Amino acid sequence: MLLLVRELEVGIILNGNLYTGSTGIAGELGHMVIEKEGLECRCGRKGCFEKYASVNALLKMTETENLNEAFYLIEKNANMQNV
Repeated sequence: MLLLVRELEVGIILNGNLYTGSTGIAGELGHMVIEKEGLECRCGRKGCFEKYASVNALLKMTETENLNEAFYLIEKNANMQNV
């Protein structure tokens, strides 16, 4: 199952409980830095995964307000690169 939300969120379940880790934020995949000098994130870091892979990022990159239109534009661009 794929659940799309505005931000990129992940939870780790261990033995039926949400695992938070020693700092309380274990599983924050969205704030894993993937681009060293990338886009500034709301957490204050730069290049967080969330800035490139969340619904908000897709809408912003395609300059649309509709997720279906964003997916269409992304697919269209990928198909054009394969020609």
